[in-house]
Amino acid sequence: MDLSDEGEMRYLDQAGNEVPAQIIAEARRQQGDKIRQMLETKCDEMNANITALGQLHWDTPDPAAPVAFVPPAFAQTPPPEPEKAVVGFAERLIPGRRQAVDGENSRRRAEYEAQLSQFEKEKSAHDGWRVEKRILFSGAIAGNPEPMQQLLEQRLGEIVWPKETLIAIDVSPNGRVLFLDVDLPEVEDMPTKRASLPARSWELALRDVGEVATRRLYQAHIHSLGFRVVGEAFAALPTVHTVVVSGYSQRADKATGTVSDEYLYSARIDRGQWSGINFAALDQVDPVEAFTRFELRRNMTATGVFKPVVPIPAG
Repeated sequence: MDLSDEGEMRYLDQAGNEVPAQIIAEARRQQGDKIRQMLETKCDEMNANITALGQLHWDTPDPAAPVAFVPPAFAQTPPPEPEKAVVGFAERLIPGRRQAVDGENSRRRAEYEAQLSQFEKEKSAHDGWRVEKRILFSGAIAGNPEPMQQLLEQRLGEIVWPKETLIAIDVSPNGRVLFLDVDLPEVEDMPTKRASLPARSWELALRDVGEVATRRLYQAHIHSLGFRVVGEAFAALPTVHTVVVSGYSQRADKATGTVSDEYLYSARIDRGQWSGINFAALDQVDPVEAFTRFELRRNMTATGVFKPVVPIPAG
């Protein structure tokens, strides 16, 4: 039995070919509970992945947490010394045996030294990388704009975003103000269906949730995304006092058909305001509502329809 990502159960033989209907019926009769459990698990997983689109902020770090440089350790270990082949007493009487053993030991030693050389080369490169990272970290913590930008780019790049997420970063010369431009996904990128398992069915059913539910999911997703990005910035860069985050989407002009960037929200957030959030209970925080605590430009209806706004300017 094989369950696809879409929740379709397939019944295959050892060669990977689909089996006849009568065998499928017998499998359902004998393994019905197991099959239903697999389908229920997949159903829950599919729906949980959709819900998680509006929960990106749950993993936002607390800005009060200490900022520390913790680079990954070098994962490899040096190669073990080769075991030396020896010539037994009786083997010494065999012509050429000692030369063969000596040749084998030479081969083992050469292989070991090549492996050791490669290990030392890779460890040296890793040590150099650690030094570069420490210098970058120290410069960012000190409030130098270029290291600050590089450090935050690396930090955001390590996050596995559920949708393609592009973020432009600009730091003020004094290192106290950060400008983030977030290229948001489109509402068309949101899933429009949810999974369910009917009582007497052996397949998952996908139902359309409707336009309003899809727009509300999009609303939650883009605010949750903006919330997480702001939080990562405040946590990584202690000299930053203010973050201006603006999220935009590509939209087609109804009059001309040309595609252009339209800003859906823009917010100016001070560290003091941000620190007022309870980071121990982010599952209780609605990111859409959270943005209303800050200076905010947003034109949005209750059902998640956005109209473009002019972003908060730099300076």
